[in-house]
Amino acid sequence: MVYDIPFWWVAAACAVLCTTLSLPSVLAPKPFGAWARSLSRNSILGTVLMAFAVVCTLWLIRIVDLGEFSQHRTVMNFVVMALGALSCWLLRDFLLPRAVGLLLVLGCEVILSSAFPLTSLWRLPLTCIAYVAAVSGMVFVASPYRFRDLQDILHSSPSLTRITGLVGCAVGLLCAACGFLATA
Repeated sequence: MVYDIPFWWVAAACAVLCTTLSLPSVLAPKPFGAWARSLSRNSILGTVLMAFAVVCTLWLIRIVDLGEFSQHRTVMNFVVMALGALSCWLLRDFLLPRAVGLLLVLGCEVILSSAFPLTSLWRLPLTCIAYVAAVSGMVFVASPYRFRDLQDILHSSPSLTRITGLVGCAVGLLCAACGFLATA
C-alpha cells in the first residue's frame, strides 16, 4: 500500500469532487453546457492539468516501491518530465482530454490503495467507480476525440446537461455513503 489515507477520507474527497464538478450543470445547464462543449480544445487549462499530472506522477515515482526498477528512478523522472513537456508542445489540440485521462488513472490508484485493506462490502461500489474511471482515463489518453464526442452528447441540450449533473451528484452521494458505511 502506497498511502496511509483512510478510506472514509478518500470517499469524502471523491464525493466533494463529484458534487462540486456536477453542481454547476444542475444550477446553470445552458452556460455550463456551452462551456463543457468547448472544453476539449482548451489548451491553457490542458497545460495546467498536464503539469499537475506530471507532478503527481513524479511524486508517485518517488514514493512507490519499484523493486528492481528502483535504480532507474532518475531516468523515469526525466522521461515523465520530457513526455509532459512534449505533450504540451506537440499535442496542444486535445491536451485537456489527455490530462484528464492521466489524472483519472492516477486518482484511481489512491482509491484502490485505500480500499484494499478493508473487508466491508461497501468498498466495492467505489472500487467499481474507480475501475470505470481508470478505463475512461485510458480511453481519453489514447483517443481524446472521444472526450469531445462525449461532451457533445452529454451537453447537447440543457435538459441533458442537467441530467448529467444530477447523475454526477448522485455518484457523489454514493461515494459519501460508501465511505460512511464502509468504516462504520
